[in-house]
Amino acid sequence: MKVGASREEASRGPAEPITITVARDVAAGRESDFLGWAETMFSTAGFPEGYLGGGILRPGIAGEPRHTIYRFGDHDSLTRWEYSAERAKHLAAGEAFMHHNDERRFTGLETWFALPEQATMAPALPKVDSAQARAGEGSAVA
Repeated sequence: MKVGASREEASRGPAEPITITVARDVAAGRESDFLGWAETMFSTAGFPEGYLGGGILRPGIAGEPRHTIYRFGDHDSLTRWEYSAERAKHLAAGEAFMHHNDERRFTGLETWFALPEQATMAPALPKVDSAQARAGEGSAVA
């Protein structure tokens, strides 16, 4: 898995899915503007063939960056979107309330996007009998 690949590195080698995460700082009090902007982008931004999906990760702490995630089937699909007029227009619409903070590119994250029926089960936690649990012995969590 290649983590944090540059644009040039991500374009080398065999075609494989690529995931982009973009962190954006949102102006205080403009969070709802950002969410509206992001929802509009994901529904109308003219993503090219090869776009596999995306979404928004909201921070747990107010004031932390908002993250948008985009997944493309290959680097060419990503490049078509990055240089599209639709994307440029949409980014310009958000300049009043946010700015680009950081961007990361990843390849080889197929398990993050596996279908539920293909997911693997996590191993079961060790069982603790009730006497040990009451005594605080044999805790399953360290």
